[in-house]
Amino acid sequence: KLKNGEIKDSNQLVSVEIKIKQNIYQKEATKKIADLTSQKKEINFATSQLIKFVREKLSNEYLELSKIALWDTNTKNTILFVYQQLLIMLHPAIPFITEHIYQRLTHQKILQTEIEIIDIKDQKQEL
Repeated sequence: KLKNGEIKDSNQLVSVEIKIKQNIYQKEATKKIADLTSQKKEINFATSQLIKFVREKLSNEYLELSKIALWDTNTKNTILFVYQQLLIMLHPAIPFITEHIYQRLTHQKILQTEIEIIDIKDQKQEL
């Protein structure tokens, strides 16, 4: 632009337009990178919490208690259900491993499985 705000020729107009587009694209790219970083942090946090659950609760408490209790059909089904849900939740972080294990357990692909939604209010009333 000239001092009075007018554009001198078409080449200058193209140059200004390119700079504006580059600035817009740069801002969009920066925003997308920030969004991806935020999503990655959320996946990392969720994965670490799931691993903590598996180590501290599932392995140390629930499986140990199931050794003492009668190993009936309900116990087996509950543990299988928990494992299936863990595989589904861990799938975004470690897709190949979870897919392999899930197919061995259920003979289905994870992404073709309907996720069962459990109403916690109903479960508390049954307990």
